[in-house]
Amino acid sequence: MDTVSRIAMDTSKNNSHHVSHSHWVKSLSTWKLDSALVIAIAMILVVFAYYLLFSFQVYGYDEPHYYLDWTFKLKEEGRWINFLLHDFLRTSPLTGDAVLFVIVAWVVLYRIGLNMTTRRADACLIASVLLVAAPFADLSPWAASSLPTMVTLLGLSLLASRYGNYRLVYLLGGGLLFGMLQNYYFILPLFFLRDFSPNKLEPRPYAARLLSHGMYWIAGSIVGLICSVAAVYFLTGQLGIVPAPWRHAMPAHNLHDVIRNIHYVGANLKEQKRFLVGIATKQSAVFGVLVAILAVLRVPAWRHEIPRLLVISAVGLSFFAFSVPLAPIIQTRSVITLSIALTLIALVPYEQRFLARVLSIVLLTWAGWNMMVYAHTSFERQKNGNEFVLRGIENALPHAPYGYQAVAIFGEMDSKFPESRILNSPPQMVAIVQAVGAPSYINCMTKSDVCDVLSERLNVKSGSGGEGIRYVGTANDIAVLNIGP
Repeated sequence: MDTVSRIAMDTSKNNSHHVSHSHWVKSLSTWKLDSALVIAIAMILVVFAYYLLFSFQVYGYDEPHYYLDWTFKLKEEGRWINFLLHDFLRTSPLTGDAVLFVIVAWVVLYRIGLNMTTRRADACLIASVLLVAAPFADLSPWAASSLPTMVTLLGLSLLASRYGNYRLVYLLGGGLLFGMLQNYYFILPLFFLRDFSPNKLEPRPYAARLLSHGMYWIAGSIVGLICSVAAVYFLTGQLGIVPAPWRHAMPAHNLHDVIRNIHYVGANLKEQKRFLVGIATKQSAVFGVLVAILAVLRVPAWRHEIPRLLVISAVGLSFFAFSVPLAPIIQTRSVITLSIALTLIALVPYEQRFLARVLSIVLLTWAGWNMMVYAHTSFERQKNGNEFVLRGIENALPHAPYGYQAVAIFGEMDSKFPESRILNSPPQMVAIVQAVGAPSYINCMTKSDVCDVLSERLNVKSGSGGEGIRYVGTANDIAVLNIGP
């Protein structure tokens, strides 16, 4: 080869290497910018949704901080681990519990997101959208009660990823989570979604794996229920778990009752689905069209993703199926499995090609923004309402609240006032009176010996239709307030 040809070849190699290097640097920079933008969106959603929560003066009305004895929750819900941790949970400030709850819950959801995508930035966005959804937002004021559940879920997710032993995770998770917040047990299959990826399955062996997961998942719930019932008996002597009257449970004793409960739970499922979708989409037709386009883009991959779709769908329906025997009132904060399933099925593609991924990020951001606004508005309403009543009690008392043995409240407020939903609710007033600084609260909306004595000594005229809080007097170191006419 002559000298001229050799020089030409060297020059060509150098140019090729330079172009390749420049392309690599450009791609890396683009990826970093893209990931940074997605992560920034994810963090903005969480911060703007939850910052008001960290300034609450009053949190969930039946938090352990507001009760010296939590036996009633054990008897009503079987939450034996929360019961045993009661004194420990009371030692930490509620604001700190709220911060930890949000952080740990986000990490748990992030780990679920990693089972849906290989991109960590996208997993961050998925976690944030799931966290700002209505069920998590509605639950978060009960941060102290919920924190042990989140920590347990984090431990179980690490156990699942480290060892992959789903039998152990389901059985251990059932035994533990049914002693805390039962509904969170049903998200455990989401820790194993990668087991159902196409590259981990032969042509048709997934049916046996689905069946095995399903059997141990059900077995875990049975183990959890047995542990809860046994704990209630040994700790209180009560045989069985007796739901609180406000839950309006309808135990099924025969086939007719079962059919009735299935209809009720099915109607509740539709109502909760409509509510959650309405918050996320604001009934936008454009949002619906974009979801349909994303579904079309995902069609080629769906035939390979049937197992994961079945798992996610089962998770979404599981808590409702579990509710059929008693058919109690199902609150929004209890339907976290439905919220997660709707988001993952509708908005997260499995094979994330460029166009599908971009559309998914747009839809997740859009839905996350709408849910963030709902969460912020909900926190603002709770904060303003609780603190309005709290200031009313502080202003009505002539001395510092902690100087009294208790605060007794007579009467009911007229329902035309928005704060009546708080003042006329004894459980919420327990939390507010405790937050004011008084040692305890005496509910004199209903008759009792203590209230009769106070009424006679101070000539209290109570009733409904009150318009404000006024101080009546003090007897036996008990400050008496009246919101009656």
